[in-house]
Amino acid sequence: MFSSIVLDDGTGAPRSYLIPSHPFMKKCFIFVRGTTSCTDRHSNNKQMFVSWEEEMQELNKTTNSRMASLGFISLVVCLSVAALQIWHLKAFFERKKLL
Repeated sequence: MFSSIVLDDGTGAPRSYLIPSHPFMKKCFIFVRGTTSCTDRHSNNKQMFVSWEEEMQELNKTTNSRMASLGFISLVVCLSVAALQIWHLKAFFERKKLL
């Protein structure tokens, strides 16, 4: 897998270097290429999820505003029905001379 080279630089201390073989380098290159494509896919997925999150936040804002307006309309309807009931009961009791 590795080749060993011994170099003597004249200092009296030979140095040994390990050099990877061609098949090993080819396997490493294939692994790096696969890792790169995997990281590219993850990056694309991240961008897709960010865009989905933005869409969901916008949908959440519109839903919250609609719910607030419908809640206010519901409150107005309930208060108006209560006022009409009180007005009707007052008129009924005045006709019966109980008030």
